[in-house]
Amino acid sequence: MMAFVQVAVNGIQGSGKTAYCMYWMWAISRHYRAEGVRLIHTDDFDVAADEIRRMEPGGPRVIAICIDDAMANQSSYRSLALNDKVAKWYEVRHIAEEKLGDTGVIIVLMNWQRYNSVNTNFRNADLFAFFTPMSDEADADLIRRKVGQRGYDAIRLEYAERQVSAKRRSRVVVSLAGALDGDAAGWHEYKYVPDEDPEWAPPRLIRSAAYYAPPPPPPKPTREEALAKIAEDPARARDLEFFAAEERGEQRSATAERHGVTQSTVSRGIARIRKLLEGAGA
Repeated sequence: MMAFVQVAVNGIQGSGKTAYCMYWMWAISRHYRAEGVRLIHTDDFDVAADEIRRMEPGGPRVIAICIDDAMANQSSYRSLALNDKVAKWYEVRHIAEEKLGDTGVIIVLMNWQRYNSVNTNFRNADLFAFFTPMSDEADADLIRRKVGQRGYDAIRLEYAERQVSAKRRSRVVVSLAGALDGDAAGWHEYKYVPDEDPEWAPPRLIRSAAYYAPPPPPPKPTREEALAKIAEDPARARDLEFFAAEERGEQRSATAERHGVTQSTVSRGIARIRKLLEGAGA
């Protein structure tokens, strides 16, 4: 059957959450190298779902998704269409089954700042990783329920030591879901990937604002390009001659006399070319 694992990573801005998630992505890609891994790093569940839909059947057997700053798009305070958002997220595994069959693996890493800020459904993870204590007591209390008071004190001491030490620290307090008591927590020692494997290229961050943005308008043609396009229509040949004479500084009366037409005919022809140029944005 499809394996679905979710990891929740919590801590204030700049505490190392994304670096930790990238360690997971790196470790997953190494562990499942034979099966093939599709790495998706984004800030929105919808992007992840759409990227999976675009996968070719018979491709990688493992999908690893990092939802960066999950609070921004999955906030518990954004009630509008939130139920649809939750429903879409739980559809992801079904979307993946269409691509992977029923024996694939989906591993989801979500990181955000305030523990209590995302919808409850998204806090229902299999593994919790905490980088910093929380100033909000409601957040702190929820974290204590996961790691116990001793675990929370360890988070506080570890964070304090990070602030005064020049040494890069690569460990975090974690807790498994369904622990029998609040003290069932421990350390997870991880590696800083740029130091461990400088050749590894992390997946680029796909931001939803850019992903769903309409394509940019085509560049406007130059005046010369627009005139060349107009010249493709034989019916515009005489008007273009009138326009070219005007550009050279020739009097319209002289142009009319040379072509054997009235001056008003020359003026109307020039006006038509100017209107076509304006319409082309040149």
